[in-house]
Amino acid sequence: MSNCKVWVDNYNGAFLPGSLIQGKFIINLDSETPLRSVKIRIIGTEHTEWLGETTTTNPTDNSTKHESCNFIGDNNFLMHEVILYGNASGSTQLAMGQHIYPFSYTLPFNLPSTYNCPKGNIVYRVHGIVDRPMRTDYEDQFLFVVHAPIDLNRIEQTPELMGPSSYSDEKQVCCFCCASGPISMDITMARLAAIPGERIPIAIRISNQSNVNVDAVKVVLKEKTSYIVNAPNTQETEETKEIATAQGVGVGAHGEHTFNDIELIIPQELFLPNFDQCKLFKVSYIYEVRCCLPSYHRDLVVKIHPILGNIPPGGSLQGPPPGGVPPQGYPAQPPQGGYPGAPAPGGYPAPGGYPGEPSKDGYPGAPPAQGGYPAPGGYPAGPPPPSAYPGGAPQGGYPAGPPPAGGYPTTNELAGMGFIQTGPGGYPMLPSAPNPNAPPSYDSVKP
Repeated sequence: MSNCKVWVDNYNGAFLPGSLIQGKFIINLDSETPLRSVKIRIIGTEHTEWLGETTTTNPTDNSTKHESCNFIGDNNFLMHEVILYGNASGSTQLAMGQHIYPFSYTLPFNLPSTYNCPKGNIVYRVHGIVDRPMRTDYEDQFLFVVHAPIDLNRIEQTPELMGPSSYSDEKQVCCFCCASGPISMDITMARLAAIPGERIPIAIRISNQSNVNVDAVKVVLKEKTSYIVNAPNTQETEETKEIATAQGVGVGAHGEHTFNDIELIIPQELFLPNFDQCKLFKVSYIYEVRCCLPSYHRDLVVKIHPILGNIPPGGSLQGPPPGGVPPQGYPAQPPQGGYPGAPAPGGYPAPGGYPGEPSKDGYPGAPPAQGGYPAPGGYPAGPPPPSAYPGGAPQGGYPAGPPPAGGYPTTNELAGMGFIQTGPGGYPMLPSAPNPNAPPSYDSVKP
């Protein structure tokens, strides 16, 4: 029975932005097949969805009706198509047998991370299609993970990013309808840029001229994630979670105290989602410095917006490509006797392996001559042309240039910097469980 398979040769569990993808699209035909083209698509999609409620008004009697509704958002931030055989229009045919089409593609530098949560996901895939006019296409896809570290060198280098910055606020306290003095708070941050694993020193001065005690001083780092849908209409929802906390003692009425020993420790294992190029996901971070007052008073709160990343200003990632294992369903080496759907020994490919030695004329859609492909696993020598960036190249080119000579970080280094999580054996894994309905690969065999 005719079938097809997308096979990625150099996938070791994850790609970084700018990585080269090399693979083959394998087609097994049990008879001569008319078709329009054989093509590969490299696709990056973001999807959001949640159950909400819509309200409609009846113009006749002005009554309102509430109904449950699925709110959905979809956007392709990456779509690259390569025709390996044939063309977009017209028709051609392929003979019975196995046909192998090599392909390669260099990922853009400005890509978001693979992401998965109850309200949506960011997914990458290689989609292979045998386009058959007036018939059902043969299709297969290969899902892959992209780890996109947040490089603080790409952020505008403002003075407070790496230097001290100060903030202040005050609150007038009323006690049983009688006004008392103010409570003022002055805060000095050592810097706004931070990476997982850092200890952030914070100096806080409390001047309490009121008749009310300050129970405690708290510093909380929060992550706020926004999700956006575009059907049936545009809506946005937010989720906030606490990442780290630090606390100091209270200050009595008409007292004053300066806290120089408060340190906020950002967890080493913190996963920082990168939503570069995304329209449906946003993330921001907040330092919330709070003077905790008795329950019958509202707290004095100062909010500061830091910038969190994986690569500090002036820093870089070093090391070989990240390790890992092929996704479930893909053996680490080609199976004995060839790839799925290969004819019985004695046919093709050549017995004892895949794809066998190429014929004198090469495989259909043979790869470029020597020197056409970058070295396997190698990092691109420079940024791709503007057309390779979804939405256009950043102004001024890729900030700070491509990663320096030295290549990619190891899996342990990536995990140590907090932007990937590792499972048993030290292999990279998604920040949350993958969708069971989206396996990393499947065969789509259609008549």
